[in-house]
Amino acid sequence: MNIDGFIIRVDERGNEIRRDPRELRGAMYHSSGWSHNPIFVHFKKDVLDRYYERPSKYIVGDLSLIWHDTGTVEHFLPIDDDHDDKVCVLFDRLALLSDEELLHWRIYNIHPQGESSKTYLDRYVPGGIPTESNRPEHRFRNRYSALRQLCSTNLGWNLFCPLESNDEYRLQCIRVSSADEQKKFDELVTNLTIVLIDSLNVYDLKTLLPQKQHKQFKDEHTIAWLKHVLGLHSIEDAQDHLCFLRKLQNLRSSSTAHRKGCDPTMYQDCVTYFDLNKLGNLQGFTGILQQAIDFLEFLIRVVERAELIRKSELPLLYDLNEHLHALLQTLSPSGNGGVFSDERWINETVPENRKIAHHLMTNVIDEFEGSPSDLMSHCESLITSKNPNANPSDIKTTLIDIAKKFIWQAERGFRYGMNLLYQSKAIDLPVDECFEDSAERAAYSKKLFEYCQVCVDLDEIKNCDWYRQYVAWHLSYANLHILYAYEHVLHADGLDSMPVILDAVSVVQGVVDVAEKVVNVDAVRKTAKDLAQIAK
Repeated sequence: MNIDGFIIRVDERGNEIRRDPRELRGAMYHSSGWSHNPIFVHFKKDVLDRYYERPSKYIVGDLSLIWHDTGTVEHFLPIDDDHDDKVCVLFDRLALLSDEELLHWRIYNIHPQGESSKTYLDRYVPGGIPTESNRPEHRFRNRYSALRQLCSTNLGWNLFCPLESNDEYRLQCIRVSSADEQKKFDELVTNLTIVLIDSLNVYDLKTLLPQKQHKQFKDEHTIAWLKHVLGLHSIEDAQDHLCFLRKLQNLRSSSTAHRKGCDPTMYQDCVTYFDLNKLGNLQGFTGILQQAIDFLEFLIRVVERAELIRKSELPLLYDLNEHLHALLQTLSPSGNGGVFSDERWINETVPENRKIAHHLMTNVIDEFEGSPSDLMSHCESLITSKNPNANPSDIKTTLIDIAKKFIWQAERGFRYGMNLLYQSKAIDLPVDECFEDSAERAAYSKKLFEYCQVCVDLDEIKNCDWYRQYVAWHLSYANLHILYAYEHVLHADGLDSMPVILDAVSVVQGVVDVAEKVVNVDAVRKTAKDLAQIAK
């Protein structure tokens, strides 16, 4: 078979110096990408088209060409493809190729032009420090693989579903084509859309959203689910990437999936967004692929910073908030204001008992370190010291009046603290300062709530005319705790949110014991249990 040799150099007169690599067969280390006397043979970039188009047999990797007919690596050819317009191969490594393939490479053989890439030298020269290929197709696949590995480690699931066996070739075929042809451009857009958009893992993304939103968004496309998850978790810098995904999907829909004239407005919008008229298909797809790489790097940062795994409690906190609102609406279908506007149940308490409650809140509770039962004993002693003739019924009435004031003040004080938190965030105070005052009010309110719980026998008061207002204040207080936990998880990145969540769950579980005499608390109880398991 006459191959006529390969051009290894051109002399000063412009004459081609050729050699046949077959003379070196059997006299080389096939795995190395370097030799003591490196002679590089140069080829047009088109030489790789044959291999890209047969991904079931070949893998054009990062600075390598791999044969894998049987599913394992049969041959490995180091190649320097880190150039826009050429591919370089060490002369002696060409001996790896069969005679048939040597004929193919011979067609694309060109005069040596320029030097080998720094990336190749860093990778294969002994003592070099490997660097990443600059080619966007390799960087894209590297990021795609890195993201999948990171997701498996950090999330336990992947943001992208595995490609079906019949679609695996699409990932390998994503590259900057050597030809500026519409057909090739359309194929590349289709492959990129399937790999990057159609493969988004909607099933697991849904688990990061409240159940209520599953029905609300059930008919939306995959990008919308990602948008809602990133929005719920307040992930910064997401908008540009979501815009890119929508434009890419529209480009596929208006050009490659249908006739280009079917939706000319959408198609022209995509052409303008990707600047295809100016850049052409080849450079245009290079820009598209760079945006895809930026999107993958964005997702890698999100997963690395644990912005999804750390905030997996958000959907349940959201659901708890919705459940508590629903219970409040059950108590007052015309609006919660109807429940809270009636404060006679507070004002009708015995004045002397209100004074005792005020004394406890201002002089005792801040410094009191005992259990709720210890406080009740302290209250009973205080009551009898002020009224030595108090009988058990008087003591019980006083304890109920104290409990009313405690839960009323717990809700009012915590609401004030939440308002301060929102105001602090609005003026961009540091996170620790934003939550410092709210944390103090949360701790104080929780004490009031716990002491309130031991002062009242629920079975004895469930038929009182003020019981619905008492329940409403408990529900509103629990709702504030959930909102506080939600804000803490969402914004207090440098602070530990677990104690805040567990405090909120503890409050909710105590509240359902109060509210179950009036409303159905099954959904709240279940969600609180699920949240506690996640937080722990």
